Amino acid sequence: MDLEFLGKNELSRIFSNKYISESGDKEIEKLLSFYKGYRACVRAKVNGYRAAVDKSAKELTKKYFYLALKYSEEL
Repeated sequence: MDLEFLGKNELSRIFSNKYISESGDKEIEKLLSFYKGYRACVRAKVNGYRAAVDKSAKELTKKYFYLALKYSEEL
């Protein structure tokens, strides 16, 4: 999730594919999407709290929620 948040989508894909290849778990992709979405929601929540005192946190909150939405569409 952090790699994709930072715009490193290709690196995230390589990392996930390597894990799937090494583990042999072909069914894990939906589970990964679920947990990446969960982590994005947690990050959005934390930044949402910070947004009351730090205006830059508001933009981070939006970005994390949009990322969580993207993952939910993969389920």
